[in-house]
Amino acid sequence: MEVKVYDTSGQMIRTLGMGSGVSAANIDTDPSYARSAYFFTWDGANDTGNVVKNGIYLVRWRVTKTDGSTDTQTKLVALIK
Repeated sequence: MEVKVYDTSGQMIRTLGMGSGVSAANIDTDPSYARSAYFFTWDGANDTGNVVKNGIYLVRWRVTKTDGSTDTQTKLVALIK
């Protein structure tokens, strides 16, 4: 699983991957996802480690299924410190 965070202008500000804020746990879900649930946390910082300001951000995650296809979803999140 790969997670990317964008600001509202579309600029990518953070990339998270397995081991850097993203983890997986085996559960009973859609078998094409290898029976895993994915979790991620974002500390509110950009790729250089600087904390970004409060606001609306887009979080896009991509999961590669066991058959090699991918599923991508994007959601809006509000960062409030």
